[in-house]
Amino acid sequence: MLLSQRLKGISYALIYFIIKEAPYMIHILYFKRKNFTYTLPAEVATSFFSRVRGLMGTKPGTVPGMLLVPCNAVHMFHMYYPLAISYLLKDGTVFHQEVLHPWQIGNTYKEAYAVLEIPLDLPSPEIGDVLLYW
Repeated sequence: MLLSQRLKGISYALIYFIIKEAPYMIHILYFKRKNFTYTLPAEVATSFFSRVRGLMGTKPGTVPGMLLVPCNAVHMFHMYYPLAISYLLKDGTVFHQEVLHPWQIGNTYKEAYAVLEIPLDLPSPEIGDVLLYW
């Protein structure tokens, strides 16, 4: 077997693991809006592979959302439902929001430190809300 064929087989196996097999772990995100605090459940993706996987291939209602850290841009390849995208600064403040549909590419913001992806049918933070901790 040629080396290129071996590498090709390994890469397919790795992609399958990233998309299908890696487990989700739900965290509770704490946000502050003016004078009250509220919570949102979400997967937190901090490793390279978990950020690459994102919510690709998931079905609506499977995962309540995902916080990608660090991240400043997202895409909707291999997605089946629209998402509300919130861009966060380093201090956790939401400074921009947009709605992306399957197969769209979101804007890139150099000042963004993290991105929160929430399905449209769930409540999402507003501009100015601050992520306290997760």
